[in-house]
Amino acid sequence: MGQSKSHLDSISKVLISSLLLSIMILCYEVRLRPLLKSATSVEIVIKPGETITSLAYRLKHVKTIRSSLLFRIAFLLQFPAKSMKSGHYSIAAGESMQDLIVRIAKGEVLQEAFTIIEGSTWKQIWEKLHVDARLQHSTEDEIVTFFETMNQLPTGSGVEGLFLPNTYHFASGVRDLEVLMHAYSEQEAFLQDVWPEKNSHVQIKRPYEALIIASMIEKESRLASEYPIISSVIHNRLRRGMPLQIDAAVLYGKEQPGLLTRRDLRRQTPYNTYKIRGLPPTPISMARKEAILAALKPEETTYLYYVVKKDGSHYFSKTYKEHLQAINAYLKEKKI
Repeated sequence: MGQSKSHLDSISKVLISSLLLSIMILCYEVRLRPLLKSATSVEIVIKPGETITSLAYRLKHVKTIRSSLLFRIAFLLQFPAKSMKSGHYSIAAGESMQDLIVRIAKGEVLQEAFTIIEGSTWKQIWEKLHVDARLQHSTEDEIVTFFETMNQLPTGSGVEGLFLPNTYHFASGVRDLEVLMHAYSEQEAFLQDVWPEKNSHVQIKRPYEALIIASMIEKESRLASEYPIISSVIHNRLRRGMPLQIDAAVLYGKEQPGLLTRRDLRRQTPYNTYKIRGLPPTPISMARKEAILAALKPEETTYLYYVVKKDGSHYFSKTYKEHLQAINAYLKEKKI
């Protein structure tokens, strides 16, 4: 009988120890464990009408939290489900699940916004960014070096094309690098998702080349419906070893801004796609998702030429003879 009681006491102690250990682990997961592995903050968006369950699954899917069930339980033990406020939130380095839960329940959303416009260049973005009084500022060299290293680019490549056009929300007083990191991370995540969808006949070997092509597509047409066709012209020319003859790239490489001239077309620069064969060394703008997709999944055509029409759309040609006829028809009043 005494042995049986002793045995029961031992089991009880083991159960109590296991329970205490489990509680300690759960407390660590909720209150102490940092959600992020990196030193850069991450933005999340809670949609109007979204449920705790939906948010928990999304956070689990992107590996911000380990357990969607634990997140739901931790939230509902402290706040009613209806207390979750929609909006943009930032998870800073070192913050725990508890920190995030409290801010979501209190509605401590990000108030400020910075927009990167489709087709804009780094120079245009920098002109707005470095005078924005809501941000702490880095030097341009610091930003360029940081993202060249992040993207494993040679020194001097710059940051053109590395940021996905969108509106990014932030808390007043954060560093400009934080805002740009959101834009960079979104683009990297998108590229990672769509890179496996690349058409088998597309002859590009790394995502950065897709960004170069996408940036030219972005600048060449204002109609997203034309993106896959323009992409096909670029890829068809690359396969044949033909100069791309992209006017937007030549304009990007001009020393002085202004209209494109015949002299510009004759000048030897890394961006003069009338002189060089292959891709220019860097993107020429920030490209939207549709342009990036088009760069990876061009329409299958035999087009080699296109000319802009008065309505802004393009006429596509398979032969140089047909292209000359199109020029005669659509560019009678245009002078270079």
